[in-house]
Order: sequence, then C-alpha cells, then structure tokens
Amino acid sequence: HAHYMPAASFFMARGFNELRKSLIPALKNPRAAACILGFLFVLVSLRYSIPFFTIPENKKFVLKASGILKEKVAPHELIVACVDSPSSLLYYSDRRGWGIEFSYRGDEAIPTLEDLRKRGAAYFVCSYKTELYQNQKFLDYLTSKYRVVMDEEYCFLVNLK
Repeated sequence: HAHYMPAASFFMARGFNELRKSLIPALKNPRAAACILGFLFVLVSLRYSIPFFTIPENKKFVLKASGILKEKVAPHELIVACVDSPSSLLYYSDRRGWGIEFSYRGDEAIPTLEDLRKRGAAYFVCSYKTELYQNQKFLDYLTSKYRVVMDEEYCFLVNLK
C-alpha cells in the first residue's frame, strides 16, 4: 500500500494542522502544544512506516544464505541462484551468476541447470529450500549427481564442479 502514502501524508498534514489550530488556544502554552503534536505525529508515522523497514520472514533467508555464500564460495565462481528474487541473493552475496526460479520450470529445470553448468556455473544455491520441494524430480537429481555442501532450510548449496 505504499502508493497511498503521498495522499495519506496530505490528509495527515491537514488533520494535524486542524488539531494544532484547536489545541494551541486550549492549552495556552504553544510549546506544550507543539510537543504533544510532535509526539502524535511520531506515533502515527511509525504506525505506517515500520512495515517498510522490516524484512519479511522468507526474505531473511536470503540474507543468511548470502552470508554462507561469502564464506564458502570464492568471489570469482559463478552461481545459479534459486529464490523468488535471485538478484537479491546475488547482490547481497556479492557474487555473479544467474537467477532462475527452478521450482516452477518443471522438466526444463535439469537441462537449464546443465546448460548453465557448461557455461561456468560452479554452485547452485537456494535460500528457501521449501521452493525446491515443488520440483522433487529436480531436487532428487541435484542430490544424486552433485555434492551437497550445505543442506539447511535457509541455504541449500550444491557444488556443480
């Protein structure tokens, strides 16, 4: 609902202005009125702005997985990232590679992975393993053909070399 913020800001400002007009004469102390209005403004602003600065649970896995990639994968090696926003995983891990949503690709997942491996991909990573369960055939292929480096809910890392 971020697209409503500009319009909401306008109406909030009008409301605070009307409140200021009625509050200052009632309190007889302009500083006290300004403090009360400032406090109310902060409370209302926090109510609507905090969701913009909190990380959703499934996105926290991306940060954890990117830390693992920084530890276990050399910076020059290419990665195939499988998450709902693969570019985020590549960005936060400061690694290069490809981002693909394998879980939704069905039978194309295995040939696509093999093509990327031939083009230089050294690791496959998925920061939310539940996505891989949507394509069990692909998950079985990965675990039977390649060495699994890490198998956690927040980081499934496979060496493709």
